[in-house]
Amino acid sequence: IIWKLCFPNAVAKSSELLLTDLIFCVITHAQIKSCSFNNRRRWMAQEAVVVVFGCRHYEEYAARVDKAICLVLEKKLDPIFIFTGNDSPPWENVIKTFGNDRILWENVSRTTQENIKNTFEEIRRNWLAELPVYWVSSWYHFPKIKLFLHRAGLSVKRETFVKSYSEIALINVLIEPFALFAAYTGISRWPIFRKAKLALGYDV
Repeated sequence: IIWKLCFPNAVAKSSELLLTDLIFCVITHAQIKSCSFNNRRRWMAQEAVVVVFGCRHYEEYAARVDKAICLVLEKKLDPIFIFTGNDSPPWENVIKTFGNDRILWENVSRTTQENIKNTFEEIRRNWLAELPVYWVSSWYHFPKIKLFLHRAGLSVKRETFVKSYSEIALINVLIEPFALFAAYTGISRWPIFRKAKLALGYDV
């Protein structure tokens, strides 16, 4: 019940969080919501960009958002959220808690490669290049994220990858190795491959 009240996006309690983590997140989340936005900014120590990758499966996307919130609370970050993906808008409770001026929605991307490219365009456009960047997504998604970051010539510290392990859609886990192979070899650009992916409701 407590988990539901503090994290309304979550369908079930994350198995990744230990009891102490849960208690910490609940208490701190309540403290943040009870104070004014200016006081909240003083309470938080470090300004940072938190990128949340979109997902067409509601429960899995909700788990990613809640993971991002726990990251902010645990590290006491003063966050600027970037939600990336044309079908994954920012959550209302994130906007209410942290303020609309701390939220960016990159709503053009349909693929992981576009997520990376357009997110960095948002970072440059909003003068955020000097801030640390945290990347939040499901655990199986990170090999492809790292691939496209590497291709973009970006060196990213391992500790900035924040993995969600809860509410994972099985179909995503099954299809991701094929999507990674297609992205690595370049066959994802073949028309026949793209048509097959789009017919299944996915892209690479």
